[in-house]
Amino acid sequence: MNRKILYHPKHVFAGSMCLTLFLGFVSYPFLPEAISVHWDSSGAVDLKVPKYLGIVLIPVIIGIVQGIFELSSTSDDDGELLIRSLSFIFMSLVHVLVLLFNLGLAIPIFVLIVLSTVVFVAISLYINSDI
Repeated sequence: MNRKILYHPKHVFAGSMCLTLFLGFVSYPFLPEAISVHWDSSGAVDLKVPKYLGIVLIPVIIGIVQGIFELSSTSDDDGELLIRSLSFIFMSLVHVLVLLFNLGLAIPIFVLIVLSTVVFVAISLYINSDI
């Protein structure tokens, strides 16, 4: 099986866009009118936006990043493709966590750091394995 197909940035980009938009629209009726989208270093919310903007913010950022990658990419190096794919996965994870926080599920930052690290290491090991 060709592992490049599994993590090619264009496929991951499409999946990330679909996932983030779907989750945003499904959670929309349950979100407060203003949702938290940024926290300071102590963990206190320091920026809220209207919920209609909050559900499309990360998908728009993912689209902009994809555009920048397409304009600046000069090779099909496996490492570059992996970094691009992981960036989309990371942004999708951030979107999910923002939605969960605004739905009332506050997750400690330490748990998020450990979870993110485990996910990135597992994906990297799987993609780089010869199994």
